[in-house]
Amino acid sequence: MVAARRRRRRRPILPLLALVVTAGVIVATLTRGSAHGPDQRLAWLDEVRPAVEQSNELGLELVDLRNQVTKLDRPTLSRRLSRLSAEGQALLAQVDHSDAPSSLSTTQALLVACFAVRSQAVDDLARAFDVALGSGPVPDAVASLAGVGQDLATADRTYEVFLARLPRYRQPAAIASKWVADPGLWDDADLTAFVTHLRSSASLVPIHDVAVVTLATDPPPVGKEGAADVLPVVSSLRLHTVVANVGNESQRHVTVIASLNGPAGVIDTARQFVDLAPGQRMAVQLGGLRPPPNQPLTLSVRIEPVPGETNVSDNQLDRPLVVRQPGQSPQGTPAPQPAQPAQPAPPTQPASSGGNPPGP
Repeated sequence: MVAARRRRRRRPILPLLALVVTAGVIVATLTRGSAHGPDQRLAWLDEVRPAVEQSNELGLELVDLRNQVTKLDRPTLSRRLSRLSAEGQALLAQVDHSDAPSSLSTTQALLVACFAVRSQAVDDLARAFDVALGSGPVPDAVASLAGVGQDLATADRTYEVFLARLPRYRQPAAIASKWVADPGLWDDADLTAFVTHLRSSASLVPIHDVAVVTLATDPPPVGKEGAADVLPVVSSLRLHTVVANVGNESQRHVTVIASLNGPAGVIDTARQFVDLAPGQRMAVQLGGLRPPPNQPLTLSVRIEPVPGETNVSDNQLDRPLVVRQPGQSPQGTPAPQPAQPAQPAPPTQPASSGGNPPGP
């Protein structure tokens, strides 16, 4: 009887031990530590993660500022840019003074470099907007803005390298960070349209101005012959073009025409009609062009001038091209194949080889 009671009293020890072991496993999992203590690398990533999240918010605000700049007066634009600059510098100081373990010193330097370039780009953007809103040459303003875009793309790439150098965990230990979601917005063609509209919107006089911004073919080029793009042979060529209203007045039923021209004149055409609000960019698809192979062609996309438009220099883009089967020469014949090296002749066998030996 006494022995039975003792056995019943000892049974709770096993569940208690299991609970202790489970708690230890949970603590170890949460800290992701080692036998020497918590993982200091993970602790540092937790320390800088809020700065990365705030940097992402600044990037979104910068894009919004670029899109809304025509609706802001100069004092408001200056205040918003000053605040972005101050917040960028504060985030840079935060990651620079963070307590990274020695094993992540190079990784921390990459993060600091990313934030430093972003901070400088915000400051440069303020100066670029001053040039764009001025009366100087448009190419100068485009070059200033393009430099900002290149710096932001460099910062994005630096952050990607930073992510690649991080320790690997079962769960992601860091978040993505990208300020240039659409690189096309920082191309010279897009920036030219942007600056033109920026100056038009500041005018009290009605300005009617439309433009062709970019042009791309589907299928894309597979090579170059001088200035001409080489396209593979297709039965139907499709085009992707971006047009824009860079004036300050709405435009309705604007005609976009694509034409394929050969040595004898126009070969084929396609057209589309669009409505454009002031400052609006629109992607337009045009299809059905039938390019003949093995002859010089010129692909043109033109947006018809609207009533009252005086600047028509940006209403058309031309692109020389040729359609050719892979491996064909410019004359349309198969390209000569490289000569194969001559194979050495097999060694000559002696006359007596394989035969009966000569008689005495």
